[in-house]
Amino acid sequence: MPALPLPSRRPRMIATDLDGTIIGYRHTRSGRLSPRTIAALRDAHDAGVEVVFVTGRPLRWLGPLSAQLGPVGPVICSNGAVVVDTATDDVLIAHPMPVEAVWTATDRLRALDRTVSFGAETLEGFFWEHAFSERAEFRAEVHAAATLEAALPGRLGVVKLLARSDTLAPDAFLAAARAELDELVSATHSAPGIALVEMSAPGVHKAATLAEFATSRGVAPADVVAFGDMPNDLEMLQWAGLGLAVASGHPSLLAAADGVVGACDDDGVAAAVERRVQQEADGIAQLRSRPVMLAPHRMVRVQAWMGDCSDATDPCFQPAHGMYALASGGWWGAGLGQSRQKWSYIPEAENDFIFTILGEELGLVGTLVVLLAYLGLAIGIYRVAAGTTSTFIRLSTWGILAWLVGQAAVNIAMVSGIIPVVGVPLPFISYGGSALTLSLSAVGIVLAFARHERRRAAQPDARPQADEPDTDPLPVIPTPALQEPR
Repeated sequence: MPALPLPSRRPRMIATDLDGTIIGYRHTRSGRLSPRTIAALRDAHDAGVEVVFVTGRPLRWLGPLSAQLGPVGPVICSNGAVVVDTATDDVLIAHPMPVEAVWTATDRLRALDRTVSFGAETLEGFFWEHAFSERAEFRAEVHAAATLEAALPGRLGVVKLLARSDTLAPDAFLAAARAELDELVSATHSAPGIALVEMSAPGVHKAATLAEFATSRGVAPADVVAFGDMPNDLEMLQWAGLGLAVASGHPSLLAAADGVVGACDDDGVAAAVERRVQQEADGIAQLRSRPVMLAPHRMVRVQAWMGDCSDATDPCFQPAHGMYALASGGWWGAGLGQSRQKWSYIPEAENDFIFTILGEELGLVGTLVVLLAYLGLAIGIYRVAAGTTSTFIRLSTWGILAWLVGQAAVNIAMVSGIIPVVGVPLPFISYGGSALTLSLSAVGIVLAFARHERRRAAQPDARPQADEPDTDPLPVIPTPALQEPR
């Protein structure tokens, strides 16, 4: 097996399928997880990684999962149609199928294959045709009838429609159903060896709902590691920053995944999660043992500054879009308030990268005006420092000059790509009340020094300050003339 790829940085979310991925198919009915899998997922959860289960299972089959793991994470079930909070059993998201789509799909599939039988998952339970279940004891259930139309109350919303064929092979039935139904529904299958097509509302699948849920938690695709085994996991693995298939999975998934972990029965997912958690622990240990200047979170900024931007999220995303903003400003800019990059393209547009927004909105002319303003400030502070004879005023003013103008120079050099990103705000412009208060206070101190020097210069006869040298000539003290001895 090739080396397992792992994300370059710690994932914020682990999304995993259940049956065939972390639950062996011989344990489908019981939903039993191995002790190793339970321990690995709990360790990841305790380490701050959000664990999300993404399954084709219906809502009514989630009890064993909660009993074994507890409130470890939410569950996206019915192939993305429903999101459930396992801690409270509350339905967070539901995407039912349009009623017209349900009956149109059943009519088209019956015309395709006479042996097709149907079942329908709803939030209130499962409703099916007699022919759908091979087990005779279920045919007397109140939710079963000769046809789905008779079994399913019209008021209930269908979150997943299932169609079973007795004549076609699983992959062939899926291909035929997708061709027949086209854009009417989202069709997939997850049961190996069974010609069972699972249908959801158009555009509803595991990846779409996982993306919706991750966005609500502020998690980007690059921060997600996903595991799966069947075609219904394909979109999820393609969407995630790292999509991994178990070795016992469907051939189409193995070919499309970013990597392959061990088989389901060999606790492949648990082994990968353990490796990720252990790698994180080793990284922390290395960070504590190596010099501070060589810490990974600092070195990655240097590498990004030197052109190593294979990771499109962090730390390359923000500097790159900052350069886009500066470049798109032109001579006169797009106009105040007309920046495009500040709408999520530059995550900290109001803080460290505010100069790039000024460049985009005000253009080259506007940025030169800002630079001239800082130059004028530097000249003014310099004149105060150079024109005083007080050691205290001179040292204090030089310190304020180095602080304000130096900070502005570092910020502008950072956003312009001259130096790596260091997280320094732009004085007087970046968002932040405490920084603005201190900067204004520093300028106020310099102004007080200047006023003091003007007053002293207007009073030439005033006594010098205690720390100033006394330049007055020493007085001549007459000495009595020595008398010659008689």
